Amino acid sequence: MINQNKNTNILEKNLFYKIVGCIYQITKKYGRGLKEKIYQKALTEEFKKAGLTYEKAKNIKIYSFLKVSRYEIGYLVNFGANKLENKRSVNTNNHKPFVSLLKNRSPRENSSLNKNQCLRENQCISENSSPISDNSFTLMELMILIALISLIATAFLILLNPKKQIEKSLDIKRKKELNKLKKVLEDWYNDKNCYPKPSEICYDTPQQITDNTYTCHLCGNESTSPNFSPYLPRLPCDPQHPSKKYLYQTNNIICPTYYRIYTRFSTTNEPAIKEVGCYPLCGPKNEPLNYNYAVTSPNTKPENNINNLYYCSSINNCSLINQDRLPNELKVCQPLYTDPNCGESGCLEVSNCYYTPYNP
Repeated sequence: MINQNKNTNILEKNLFYKIVGCIYQITKKYGRGLKEKIYQKALTEEFKKAGLTYEKAKNIKIYSFLKVSRYEIGYLVNFGANKLENKRSVNTNNHKPFVSLLKNRSPRENSSLNKNQCLRENQCISENSSPISDNSFTLMELMILIALISLIATAFLILLNPKKQIEKSLDIKRKKELNKLKKVLEDWYNDKNCYPKPSEICYDTPQQITDNTYTCHLCGNESTSPNFSPYLPRLPCDPQHPSKKYLYQTNNIICPTYYRIYTRFSTTNEPAIKEVGCYPLCGPKNEPLNYNYAVTSPNTKPENNINNLYYCSSINNCSLINQDRLPNELKVCQPLYTDPNCGESGCLEVSNCYYTPYNP
């Protein structure tokens, strides 16, 4: 093992930076704790963008493999831990048992070796001092091969669509976590005759947005998140936190009698969005409507009013949305507001608007 942060003389430094860059880009986009296949697909996309050649899903023990092969560097990456684990293992060819054997062979003997027995690049030499190579492809064969690979890759992307598969997995995780939390909060209410106060469930300071409405965010991965034992060992956290957050809303900070927890699904055609009453968007009044899924206590439902919505038509200009365009279409903007002033700070950026089918 090497300390990749302190060693300035890194073997294959450019390749090292590219691979580590791809790994951290995946962590930034998708977070941790998803299925291995999801990270495989995501890494495939990042390696392509970086121009790296790769082979997928090799079933090997990396330390043993480095000892007996011509490869010198291996990476072990664990996306499932609370903190990304990335270890780099190096076993250079000059430390391998068969190095001296290759050096002592004649060029004719070296030329008979299998490719995988060779060292890096020009260390297996033939009689005319040229590197050993496989039988070459003709130009026509290469063109046909490239065309076939392109067709297969295109079909793969069309059929599987890795990005949508990842988004769907993230939404499944959100729905599963929040519905589990919903059951736990009923146990809490049965024990204490109140739902959790913001200080008992949120990691940040609650904000009072109306006389009887408070909002805050929950994420068990944050250091300031309260202990929720024995109800849960750890509170849930949005899989794309902090770019997306679970929003907790309640009516007071002493003894809440209801709660709403909002999130934003990555896929907008998820049937559960309509089932819970969040189509096309929902969220607390006087705040941007940035959510499309929610779980609530049995005595309430998500706030969702498509008739009195406002958006930033231009800088410092908050406008009411006219929903009279077509009977089966709805104008949706991001950000979207229920406040006629478009929030406390007003319109500092123009909203992005589009029309979506609407069948209430």
